Amino acid sequence: MSNVTEEIYPDDIPVGEDDPMPEDELVDLEFADNPEPRCPVLIIADCSGSMSGRPIDAMNRGVDDLYQAIVDDEIARNRVEVALLSFSTEARVERDFGTVGERGKTNMRAGGATNMHLAIQQGCDLLEDRKEQYRLGGVPYFRPIMVLFSDGLPTSPREDMEQANQRLVDMESDSRLTIFKVGVNAEAVQAMLRVLPNPNSRFQPQQLDSLRFSDFFVWLSRSVSAISRSAPGEAVNLPPTDWTTINV
Repeated sequence: MSNVTEEIYPDDIPVGEDDPMPEDELVDLEFADNPEPRCPVLIIADCSGSMSGRPIDAMNRGVDDLYQAIVDDEIARNRVEVALLSFSTEARVERDFGTVGERGKTNMRAGGATNMHLAIQQGCDLLEDRKEQYRLGGVPYFRPIMVLFSDGLPTSPREDMEQANQRLVDMESDSRLTIFKVGVNAEAVQAMLRVLPNPNSRFQPQQLDSLRFSDFFVWLSRSVSAISRSAPGEAVNLPPTDWTTINV
């Protein structure tokens, strides 16, 4: 995988003096001590009932491995922001955006349906809100990365899934998002190809090999570390994948 992202700077949009901006002071405070450019990463995790047992345990460990790898990287820990959003019957923000510090163990639990459309729409909202905060704070940022995990066919209504997918397609085609779709098994990959089609996407759905979540998140941590070290406007070559049985 290569040429994944370039650095994007806050839009040069004038803001009128009378426009209400209630977040200004909070944003200024948040970015005052760390004005480094940000690399936002959103993980969307399928926590439906079929993920119970070994799959959800492996995913929890993998997320913790990602956080630890970023904490251990002196550059990435000041630039990479990771948010975690789980979904089953409802979507839930497990961790909001922010630079990575020492955190407790991830403890997502499996159960319920697979309403993927809720997570996609909420995830896109989270990313757009965070980018607006970067703009208000005058902080440059890299193209956001979304990672979507699923282990099967969504239970979302067809029309809702179509709307959610169109939003992803639009954001990716406008260079506002890089998305990795990861199926926990072969059936999930086929489901993603059907319900989240985008033939123009640079990265088509791939299959996770034997619940190797930790290997995936190690690869992701190396990837975002490389991105966080890149120069403005520079394309980044990502490490080769070793966590998948499909390489496209």
